[in-house]
Amino acid sequence: MFARPLAVLTAASGLALALGALPVQSPAPSPAPSPTASPSPEASPRPRKPPKAHSTSGTIVGYDAKQWTLTVKTSKGQPAFAVDEALVWVGAKSVDASELNRPGAKVTVKYYEDSGRKVARSVRIAPASTEPK
Repeated sequence: MFARPLAVLTAASGLALALGALPVQSPAPSPAPSPTASPSPEASPRPRKPPKAHSTSGTIVGYDAKQWTLTVKTSKGQPAFAVDEALVWVGAKSVDASELNRPGAKVTVKYYEDSGRKVARSVRIAPASTEPK
């Protein structure tokens, strides 16, 4: 009754010993990098830093809908901003870019510079004051 399991156990352990006696082939070691070789830019691309955020406030001078450009009078001049990517707000309400056609309105522009171009991320127009009559 116990002879059969003993034979299976003996055969299995004999197979394990036979396999253990076989040489195991390990992978070839990778060559060490040369200390004088510098990595090429294509080999290790660096993550691009996000552009530095800027903010300015002033009054709207003009808006060119064809060029998607907003010109703002600030204390440092009259910079033009590309607004094709910008979110436009009047107070806390999101509005269409056509609302930028409000010369004289107070505005805050958050932007970044890309190749010398000022690109607006958001434009917040101050809501018109509601003074009692």
